[in-house]
Amino acid sequence: MNDLKITDEQFENILRVSMSPEVKKTELRFAKKFGIRIMAMYMLMAAAGLYLITGAYIFAGSSRYVKADKLFLEIGNLYENSSFYVSFVTLWLSILLCGLFLVKQLFNMKQYKKSRGFYVISYAVTIFLQYYFVDRLIQPSVYVSKLSVEVPNALKLSHFAVTYLNDGVKSSCSFNLLPAVVLWGVSFIILLVQMFRER
Repeated sequence: MNDLKITDEQFENILRVSMSPEVKKTELRFAKKFGIRIMAMYMLMAAAGLYLITGAYIFAGSSRYVKADKLFLEIGNLYENSSFYVSFVTLWLSILLCGLFLVKQLFNMKQYKKSRGFYVISYAVTIFLQYYFVDRLIQPSVYVSKLSVEVPNALKLSHFAVTYLNDGVKSSCSFNLLPAVVLWGVSFIILLVQMFRER
């Protein structure tokens, strides 16, 4: 006798067809609450990306060492006219993905679908894209901080050159990342709550 196996989705569809109207309404309310929390997670992630872009432009406007255009943040003139370029592309891509994830979540809510694995992966991808920008942003300050210690010892630079270099380090470190970190953390908490509630 052949074993008949059905998928979880098929089983859920069978249960849904057999539900009474009252049970269907309860299930729909649960699905909406579930979906709204996930949508909040994506909106917070998109807000983090927008903050990083907006903050970078403000940062560029307040520092003589930094310039920003549509695609790049340039941190320059820190040492021997060298420049570091940080791309905004990963941030724009993360915001675009958050928009697509929101649309998919709306579809999931209408179809009573829950995709725990997808939520985790989408969060991880968005965090990776945004943190990649942050990591690139802090690289110049780490690099120049090292130069400010090693170069004077190696080349016996003048006091003016060392002061200029240290001033550049302070400028490159002045970008406040705390709001983005808070948004990431709240999003992660929502994700954990969803995974716990789905169980």
